[in-house]
Amino acid sequence: MRYLLIFFAIIVLPMTQAHACEICGCGAGSYYFGIMPQFHRHFAGWRYRQASFQSHVSSDYLRTQEVFHIAEAWGRFYVHPRVQLMLFVPYGQHLRQEVQQSTTSRLQGLGDIMAVGMYRLWDTAQDTAKLRNWKHALWLGGGIKTPTGMYEAKGDRYTDPAANPNFQIGTGSWDFLLSALYTFRFTRWGISSQWSYKYNSANRDHYRFGHRFTQNTELFYIYQWRRLGVMPHAGLYSEWIQADQSGTKKVANTGGYLHTAVAGLDLFFKQKVQVGFTYQAPVSQNLSAGEVLAQNRYQVQIGVLFSSFKKKKT
Repeated sequence: MRYLLIFFAIIVLPMTQAHACEICGCGAGSYYFGIMPQFHRHFAGWRYRQASFQSHVSSDYLRTQEVFHIAEAWGRFYVHPRVQLMLFVPYGQHLRQEVQQSTTSRLQGLGDIMAVGMYRLWDTAQDTAKLRNWKHALWLGGGIKTPTGMYEAKGDRYTDPAANPNFQIGTGSWDFLLSALYTFRFTRWGISSQWSYKYNSANRDHYRFGHRFTQNTELFYIYQWRRLGVMPHAGLYSEWIQADQSGTKKVANTGGYLHTAVAGLDLFFKQKVQVGFTYQAPVSQNLSAGEVLAQNRYQVQIGVLFSSFKKKKT
């Protein structure tokens, strides 16, 4: 049984509240690259992710605690042996608590749906029968994020929490993704590195969230015990975010960078069912000029594998 890493997009929408400014959260439209099983097969599943932040960390009065809950249906479908399409449908519940006053703001609903296409430039495991102990693959692709999530940033953003661009279910904009994935594997060991650039357009309020450049590199090991496959993995995820823009002006205290250590474990049952858990811990960050502090986060997922195009025998 053969497993490779592949990227996916997930929409992480930050929070804000009354008396808060645009520094709250990390800007709508964040995403994380994780693990998807068995590159050559159709896949459908569900995953849940929780992430938390502290905002206004330099002010005891304005300090807030934000928790993002994202449930997402996702799938991968081959339309050609070299072309796969992926679809991501998130549903979010966003909670923000003001530490001093112990008040909580909530939003929930369907998020921004994303579709991604990937093209296999080469894959030695499928394109040739000569290499037995080591193999590598390169995929290139792009995607589009639709403005299906609620975005209603109207009114005075200092007295109405819904007026803040960051306190939304969606971004209100059409955004675009370019990505490359390279995976190298030797016997049971492997390493995968994925790089992506997300271009965000302006929404109807002429607000544009900062473009994002991300990388996710992980080392993994595959162990097969009877009909159970076990794959631990660990690595580094990084995200660089440009400043947001309102009209023609840059928004102060937005953008920055985040580096997190990643560790996880995936289990594969009878090559048909996959269950996974991933944990992230920040190791270096500077978000919103230091006014936002990212905390530990985790993700759980489950999926079912379906038959796809047959691989060449090796």
